[in-house]
Amino acid sequence: MSEREEIPPENSEVPPALPPRLPGSFKERIQGAEVLQAFFLFFLLSAAISLLVKQLVPTGDPGLVPWELGVAQLPLHLVIVASILLLRRWMGGPEGLSALGWTWNPNPLIGFARGLLWYIPMGFSWWTLAILYMVGLKALGMEPPKQEVLNFFLRPGVPLYGQLLLWIVTCATAPLAEELLFRGSLFSWLRYRFSFWPAALLTALAFALPHGGWKFIVPLGYLAIMLAWLRERSGSIWPAVGLHAAHNFVTLVLVVLFHPG
Repeated sequence: MSEREEIPPENSEVPPALPPRLPGSFKERIQGAEVLQAFFLFFLLSAAISLLVKQLVPTGDPGLVPWELGVAQLPLHLVIVASILLLRRWMGGPEGLSALGWTWNPNPLIGFARGLLWYIPMGFSWWTLAILYMVGLKALGMEPPKQEVLNFFLRPGVPLYGQLLLWIVTCATAPLAEELLFRGSLFSWLRYRFSFWPAALLTALAFALPHGGWKFIVPLGYLAIMLAWLRERSGSIWPAVGLHAAHNFVTLVLVVLFHPG
């Protein structure tokens, strides 16, 4: 009698296929050295461009950076974006790009558009908080903070092409570079090690201080937490870029329309 061929029972369990890895789900480790290199590159290039512009375009008011410095941020931001992405590719392979939230599925334009829509409720909450914060500072006898970068748009004599480049820098390249730097590199690195809130709060502190000092910690820290939440929720950097761009655009429109004089 020949041996019968074993036939698996019909009700045998077949292990389910593993779901595809969610891009930007903080499963891919980001090395701390990469984050330090990204920030070092950002501040090194910022300082170099600042010194170069001050030499080429001297100004009688040393406390106010000339508008040309704002325009110079355009190549700076593009270099930062390219450098961080290339660094991840060289050190972590192609998969490393998704760890920063640089995803192609969903489509970047769709993610960006979702960030613009999210600014409707989030922007309303931010402006409400910012107004209450300013009123509270005045009630305490403190001068509300002012961001010097906004003076770029109020300086007289800026040529049309300079104004156009300033808008592109502020509403396009700056949101992309800063989101890749803060929510892509720093937040993703912290999120791999901690839960959401410690990672979001530490990133908010790092984001707020360079943008205006301790007086901006409350409103800009809140903005940074919203951006981190979008990064966490979507697994992509693009919704945060969209919200960041919308916030900068609305802020500039209000400054240009309602500044005194």
